[in-house]
Amino acid sequence: MLSIEKAEKMFVEISCSQENKHGHIVCGDAFLSRMIDGENRYVAVLSDGLGSGVKANVLSTMTSSMALNFRLRHEPIERTAITIMNTLPTDSVRNISYSTFSIVDIENEGDTAVMEYDNPDFVFIRNNKNCEITKEVIEIKSPDKPKKIRLSKLKMFKGDR
Repeated sequence: MLSIEKAEKMFVEISCSQENKHGHIVCGDAFLSRMIDGENRYVAVLSDGLGSGVKANVLSTMTSSMALNFRLRHEPIERTAITIMNTLPTDSVRNISYSTFSIVDIENEGDTAVMEYDNPDFVFIRNNKNCEITKEVIEIKSPDKPKKIRLSKLKMFKGDR
């Protein structure tokens, strides 16, 4: 959940809840968030690794860590996506390297970018109503087949979720 209010400064409320699949000691998803001191900027990343359990957790943790670190350094989304996709190991059974991700990058005055790869579309609520957000599709070249990243840019205001 993201919540922004403006009093003297903007603030962002970020929370996460996860549940391990029955019988697994770790979750196959990873969630990381960070406030960047000096920039009044927030970055949050959600990643889902291929499969479940430890293998999925390793993939999602690696993906979310890389995505977060690239965004902290203001790296372009194309470079972030290409590096993640080229770094993930290949699954020996399915012969694919795979982890989904969604990145939310919120600047100090509410300017927000949301980047999504293979996750369900994010939900944006304003005035208690679901709002449709324009998404630019960016095609990333990859050895097996092109991948598509969805990029949304919006301005968040008090009470937006």
